[in-house]
Amino acid sequence: MRTYLIIVAISAIIIVGFVTSVSAGDPTVTVTGYEVKPSVLMPGEKGVVEVTLKNTATTSTETRIVQYSDGPRTITADKNPTIQSLFLQPNGITVLGGNNQFLGDIGPGQEIQLSFYIEAPTKPGIYFPEVWAGVKDAKNLRFPVPVNVDTQLEFSKRGYLTVKGEIPESIHPGDSVSGSLIITNEGQSRADEVKVDLGTIEEVIAPRGTGSFYAGSLDPGMSRSFDIELITERRELTGIKSMPVSLSYYTIEGEKTESDDFLDVMLKGEGEIGISSVETNPVRVINDENFDLIIRIENTGTGEARSLTAKLIMQDGQEFQAFVGRIKPGNDAPAVFLFNGMESGTYPADLDITFTDDWGEKKVNEKISFTVSKSSDEWVHVVLIGIIIGGGYLFYRNRKKKEQS
Repeated sequence: MRTYLIIVAISAIIIVGFVTSVSAGDPTVTVTGYEVKPSVLMPGEKGVVEVTLKNTATTSTETRIVQYSDGPRTITADKNPTIQSLFLQPNGITVLGGNNQFLGDIGPGQEIQLSFYIEAPTKPGIYFPEVWAGVKDAKNLRFPVPVNVDTQLEFSKRGYLTVKGEIPESIHPGDSVSGSLIITNEGQSRADEVKVDLGTIEEVIAPRGTGSFYAGSLDPGMSRSFDIELITERRELTGIKSMPVSLSYYTIEGEKTESDDFLDVMLKGEGEIGISSVETNPVRVINDENFDLIIRIENTGTGEARSLTAKLIMQDGQEFQAFVGRIKPGNDAPAVFLFNGMESGTYPADLDITFTDDWGEKKVNEKISFTVSKSSDEWVHVVLIGIIIGGGYLFYRNRKKKEQS
């Protein structure tokens, strides 16, 4: 029996505890090397693309402050990038195998070797398949690997364009933000007639106005920046969203080259908390009787409200607290306060609400009031007293008349 009580007590402490995460920054992955075998493929020949991925952090920990009934405790644990998807985007070649060959965590400083089996196209040229790695809650990886198909042209001597976006680190769903789209020629020859198309993510993010830009010619090492404005849909959206960017240009040999890239946008939903209703149980509260005060709290925002606590502060200084927990966007939940009977009257009070969302800890203050009515017995007593007083007065008056007559 004693063991059972201890287990129950420990479970209660864990349930009421809440966690605040403090991270030194989310690690991600990068490419530290690649090799194509054979280095020059003949049209239709099969080969291998070998790529090395590495965790960008040599050490990576997450510190959590856990609040228990006996005080806060600090817990430190490893936090590693988690690869959720991994594949080679063909961009002109044929990928025969190797997609999603590794899914999971990469430890601090750890490297993994990947091998993709490919088949060269029938047309000679330089092709740029890209390694795409989707990393949970971090920046996704996009890395092009040059594949030479029966040509003497060295990759390093060609024009090669990259895309970089300068936008706010995090965006509220529903907001419009301004930024820049930067196109850079990382190759060693000029790229001509450079065209850029910024795409949309349906019902999520889109450029305001035109998403097409003309950069003209870019010499090696040269960049060109374009002002962009992004509009986002106001709804429940959280996480990294990748906007497609299409590039087309002509190499110095006059060959048209097309490639795809992405502009990563981090969306963070925000909880917007308010009161939807104030009720009592029973509906009509009588003085000196126990009752429940039920305050329904709603979330009209775009992100989840977590660890929500409501504190009711009466005008006489009394405080009552209710733990609500989690409220998703478009939902509400009750905060219930128990009262052991009160005198009749109207009671105004403050309701302080605290919660966390993707942006951190929030506080909201609302004003509420509720009424306690007089019992029906009190009215009966008042009426009886009135009748007695009235009857006595009539008796006295009639007796007075008889004496005078």
